[in-house]
Amino acid sequence: MASTCISRHMNAPRARVYKSLIDAGAIAKWKVPTGMTCQVHEFEGREGGAFRISLTYDEQTGTGKTTAQTDTYRGRFVTLVPNERVVEVDEFETANPALRSWRPRRFGFGRRRGRGARENRSATSS
Repeated sequence: MASTCISRHMNAPRARVYKSLIDAGAIAKWKVPTGMTCQVHEFEGREGGAFRISLTYDEQTGTGKTTAQTDTYRGRFVTLVPNERVVEVDEFETANPALRSWRPRRFGFGRRRGRGARENRSATSS
């Protein structure tokens, strides 16, 4: 099975980053690609909690996975370790069977190593 790993350093306290992953209002603001709008239909920011989110293209593209303009996905939170880790699984609501498999997403709160590590420690300490 293929996998993809994306890493991004957030210059913010761990508690703020963690909250932004389990708060529906925050998700609607930041977890939306450029050129799309977000609608949170359901969101239980707790371990075992379910969510359902739609991302709608601002321009007429016809490339949506659920409808011509929209990608809707649903999922649940598998593991929540405050200020350390968020694990969720999600799947697109689509007629295309290739896009319907459950996809795990892991968000870790590791420390940045090497150059800039001192700044990272102060930015992520709570």
